[in-house]
Amino acid sequence: MIPHVNALWARALVEELARCGVRDACIAPGSRSTPLVEAFARHPAIQDHPIVDERTAAFFALGRALATRRAVALVCTSGTAAANVLPAVCEASHAGVPLIVLTADRPPHLQDCGASQAMNQMRLFGHFVRFFHQVDQPEPTPEKLRYLRSLACRAVHLATGPDPGPVHLNLPFRKPLAPTPVPAGHRDGIDPELEVKDPIAVRGRPDGAPYLRSTTGVRLPERAEVDALWARLHRAERPLVFAGADPRGVDYARPLSALARALGIPVIAEPTSGLLGHPDVLACGDALLSGPLHQHLEPPDLILRTGRSPLGWSAAARLRGWSDAEHIAISAPTTLFDPDHLVSWHLGCDQTSLFEALLARASTDPAAPSSWLRAHLDAEHQARRALEISFYEDDRPLTTPDAWDVIGQTLTEGSALFVSSSMPIRDLDTFAARLRHPPQIFANRGLNGIDGVIATGLGLASAHPGPTVIVVGDVAFRHDRSAVLLAEELGLSATLIVLDNGGGAIFEQLPIADHDRSLFDKHFASRDHRGLSSSHLPLSGHAAPTTRATLAQALGTRGEGLHLIHVRTDSVRDQAARTTLREAAGGA
Repeated sequence: MIPHVNALWARALVEELARCGVRDACIAPGSRSTPLVEAFARHPAIQDHPIVDERTAAFFALGRALATRRAVALVCTSGTAAANVLPAVCEASHAGVPLIVLTADRPPHLQDCGASQAMNQMRLFGHFVRFFHQVDQPEPTPEKLRYLRSLACRAVHLATGPDPGPVHLNLPFRKPLAPTPVPAGHRDGIDPELEVKDPIAVRGRPDGAPYLRSTTGVRLPERAEVDALWARLHRAERPLVFAGADPRGVDYARPLSALARALGIPVIAEPTSGLLGHPDVLACGDALLSGPLHQHLEPPDLILRTGRSPLGWSAAARLRGWSDAEHIAISAPTTLFDPDHLVSWHLGCDQTSLFEALLARASTDPAAPSSWLRAHLDAEHQARRALEISFYEDDRPLTTPDAWDVIGQTLTEGSALFVSSSMPIRDLDTFAARLRHPPQIFANRGLNGIDGVIATGLGLASAHPGPTVIVVGDVAFRHDRSAVLLAEELGLSATLIVLDNGGGAIFEQLPIADHDRSLFDKHFASRDHRGLSSSHLPLSGHAAPTTRATLAQALGTRGEGLHLIHVRTDSVRDQAARTTLREAAGGA
């Protein structure tokens, strides 16, 4: 027996979300959201994740959605609880990650009258959501229940559709909130004949299907578009593919890499492109684009771009300098990454279908062997060799580049690697060629922020079947230190590596670092003068390696629970090592 209308309302909503494929709900505690919490907790197809802090819960949901590639529900109560979700919603919006944000709210009669925890939550997340709806107050009528079921299906469709991202449903509930029966005649009671009158409204469609099916998807490429792109690729003498960060890259990596190999096109791939590890895909892109290679070659005449704009400064500058080339962007229809406004053709369609169609053409009309491709492959080989020699012949103290090299050599097949923004993701880009078994690589590349990175990484770890390694800087660790508690609370296993260079070393690249050192040290360097301490954190293991060997040993002795590896380095020595290694690889 359903006790009252709030319970009926919440259960109908949750049931439709589950029928549409939602399998996870991250739930932050609160009174007003009680009907939603009860409905999610009792649904057999949904795993509920209790997380105390709303901000942490939102980033955890983001990581879970990255790993599962499904929409994840996020539930919180009203007031500032809902406001704490905004940073993760912004990241999900720019990264194209599907979230279903369900904020509980006070009913209209408690708005604008000073009621506790009541604030205007209408369009709280502005244009950062793909869809917002102010849900009607619960009513036990067939018309309103059908409306609610249809709304739930639309929310999932819009979150996971051609332009994926977060959606926001704001749900007002009046008391009673707990699933306790109400007396006969209560205003929130349910007509005993309601299910007889309209069983579909109450229980959903009998075949278990969603109440509303939506079949729109990413547009398939038209034949004329395939013909036109094929002609451009065949006409180009020095084509180049630049693959930027793209969560969908793993879907089209095989046909794109095979197409490029058949046509003799070099593919420079960033770590989060999804292409690393495929044959002939160049992992030394930072060295190739920052070194003198392209001073000795004519510039490309066609650049095919997938995913986001370049992460590294050298890559961005190099692409910007090739303004005379034809730049073609391949992405989802509504997304264009072109901050320098060089793209002359944005082909918005299903990338996998496009590259498979082009690959079919290449199998019947392959291109001649390309000296342009051989030049890049030879340069890649020399850069890899130079890095190998530099790492193993240098007896310097442990640096951040050394740490990345050891991580790359130690990661096992089937691992997931979550990398913080700022210097960690850039260092990975520089030394990605040293990944012995390229893992699945994830990062918050939507807005490149450092907040919530540990929570996002743990959300990833909660769903990834293999080992998960999370790499953050010391400032990012301080931003999200409270998220470490999640590992024990939820029984998660992961390795957290903190690269501690004593502050925000990336700001050393800014002009202010040379302008006013005292101002820089106080407001930009983010020094932690008390030191980064792991005391009072619920860890299953802790290590502070000082050499390559002890770091490799720490990485090799991981077990259940969260293991923290604290790598202390010197920022000046780190930068010197980066410069030396990049010059060695690029020069080679």
